[in-house]
Amino acid sequence: MAFELIIMAAILGAEPVDIPSNVAKWRDQCVADHEANVKKGENALKTMRESQKKAKIASEKKELLRRIKEVEAQLKEVKDIGPSYTLAAMPDQPKVGNLGLVKMVVVVDVLDASSAIVKRQENLAFVGPERRGTAVEFFSVKITGVDTTTWPKDRAIEINDYFEATHVDKTTQLIVLKPFDIKKWKATFEAK
Repeated sequence: MAFELIIMAAILGAEPVDIPSNVAKWRDQCVADHEANVKKGENALKTMRESQKKAKIASEKKELLRRIKEVEAQLKEVKDIGPSYTLAAMPDQPKVGNLGLVKMVVVVDVLDASSAIVKRQENLAFVGPERRGTAVEFFSVKITGVDTTTWPKDRAIEINDYFEATHVDKTTQLIVLKPFDIKKWKATFEAK
């Protein structure tokens, strides 16, 4: 019976049950961004074609025709490539379900060989009188599922990997970030 439901879901084009909601949300956002880019290109093409029809000078018509061909080629390329499944940086204060890239962190405390409490590296872009007396808050998170054996406390560590905010840790009350396999999901989405 369960096998028949899976086949029926595939026939109807329903989403497989095993895609987590935050991954589905990310996929849907990538598809929406792609469709918006295609629509924008189509509108630009339509406007250029109308301008070419209204143009009275031959050199103007020729230049518009050249630009139309460029836009058509770009639009074809965008359509052929399809949605680009990329993740932005993890938010400063992540919430459960967030996906994103973590570049650099400062180690607050190493808990064991596979987990640590970290915070975002403190790079202040603004210096001067407008920043005096302003407290800058950097939110700590707990990272698990990574090798922390060589992580020195109070030092910056370059991670450059994708993570998922999965839950709130009961003991530390911090959001837990676990590695997110972007390659697996990109391959799944691009296969369709």
